[in-house]
Amino acid sequence: MRHVLLLCFSALLFAACGSKKPLQEATGYESEALFLETFVRAVQEHNEEMILQLLDEEYVNEQLHGIFRGDQAKFIGDLFCGYLTNGDNFGCLELAEITEFRHSRSWVEDDLHWVEFTGFDGTQAVICTFTLVQQIVNGEVQYSLYGAVG
Repeated sequence: MRHVLLLCFSALLFAACGSKKPLQEATGYESEALFLETFVRAVQEHNEEMILQLLDEEYVNEQLHGIFRGDQAKFIGDLFCGYLTNGDNFGCLELAEITEFRHSRSWVEDDLHWVEFTGFDGTQAVICTFTLVQQIVNGEVQYSLYGAVG
């Protein structure tokens, strides 16, 4: 009897595991780290469409379609503004001129998850700060980035 119960339990466990999609398949990103790596790669490849897909939908609607009145070049340009790493001033990087872009650090403050990237264009290094949004949609974890904060 014990073997029958063990066999039934094993079959049930196998069926349950086999019926669920892996997280990577379900969301496109198996972790926050993979999502951030994808954003870094999109920036390094100067892929505007991928960058837009990785941004929070409400943020894009509010900024690109609202404040920037559909001017995608200006909207994308403002994403890569922030304080220079030397601490002197505020600067911006043109997406097409970014030669290196990397995730510098992440932290939680005031219930917000902040993500900092450092971008280089050959002449200056700029710290670009975003808020990481994590949502559960239909039982799946989805990530996006909300806005640049200098």
